[in-house]
Amino acid sequence: MADRLKRSLTFANVCSFLALFVAVSTGGAFAANTVFSTDIVDGEVKTEDIAIGAVTSQQLGLNSVNAARIINNSIAQGDLADGAVTTDKVLDDTLTGADIAPNAVGPGEIAPDSIGTDQIATNGVNATEIADNSIDSGEIVDNSLGSADLAANSVGTSEIADGAVATADLANNAINGAKVANNTLTTADVKGADANGSVSLSGVANGRCANITLNVGGAAVGEVPLFTAKAALPAGVIIYATGVLSAGHVAAAVCNFTGGAFPTLTDLPVRVVTFG
Repeated sequence: MADRLKRSLTFANVCSFLALFVAVSTGGAFAANTVFSTDIVDGEVKTEDIAIGAVTSQQLGLNSVNAARIINNSIAQGDLADGAVTTDKVLDDTLTGADIAPNAVGPGEIAPDSIGTDQIATNGVNATEIADNSIDSGEIVDNSLGSADLAANSVGTSEIADGAVATADLANNAINGAKVANNTLTTADVKGADANGSVSLSGVANGRCANITLNVGGAAVGEVPLFTAKAALPAGVIIYATGVLSAGHVAAAVCNFTGGAFPTLTDLPVRVVTFG
């Protein structure tokens, strides 16, 4: 038996046995922290070889995560740092009202002069979007407000500048006696003519009236004339205007009720006013 074993121990058999012994005795076991990156073949660490949560930000190189490494729709609000999203990160025309939280946009989020008419939908701004006393003349384009833009009874005396209401702003027959303070109107406020002059009269028979024509520049047909004497008339003498005959000419009547001859009047000062 010994002779047979001795004859079998060739150099090749001994080497094969030792190789088998070394492989079996090591068994692929390694001590802790003895496997380094140099011991791993490139590309041989797979997803299933990595424990859940084992990769943290410290294991990621700077700028190593790009769009190709991120699953679509996987970034949530909590993943974004405050102020991380700027205008250059948002596609044009992709945000809607549903994307903006209530009261999320304040004055600090809007650049001066950055919102124009193109950014505001028709009827998009109503009373609830406008702070009290926040709109003055600087925010309103000339001639951009019409009656449809004003609430009923919204314009009072405090909203109208002194002297800002002209004739064109008043509706026909808009001013009546209730709108005019007592003793505030003069003849200059009344459309018509106002003339001062004098007349000389004689020869009117007793108990009769005679017609005369007064030249009053500015008098117009249809206006109502008013004649007054600026000096005392003799008793029984009456003079009154009867109408406007033609432009600049007022008809009047002179009556003699003295009971006798008509007293001659020379350069009697008079005033004639017409009302439109």
